[in-house]
Amino acid sequence: MGIPLYWPLDLAVVNKENEEIMNLFSLEGKVALVTGGGRGIGREIARQFVAEGAVVALAAPEADEIEATADEIEAGGGRALPVVTDIREPDQLTRLADTVT
Repeated sequence: MGIPLYWPLDLAVVNKENEEIMNLFSLEGKVALVTGGGRGIGREIARQFVAEGAVVALAAPEADEIEATADEIEAGGGRALPVVTDIREPDQLTRLADTVT
């Protein structure tokens, strides 16, 4: 007989299941660390994390770029923390981790 093309769906159940699945991937209340968050792809990644509810920590060696990105995010209602960091320096990575956690 085959599978019918249309079958009764309980949309409330489908929507609840979709919501539960999406909550598994929610960034609400989480902190995202974005290296290179002051420009280019890193900046866009930071914006998307904020759009999904995350607080972002922006790490880069240049203060002006990550501060500008943080200002832009906060002007839009998000939360961002710029942390000047050269990821090639182990002591700076330790400081970054301590600052973010």
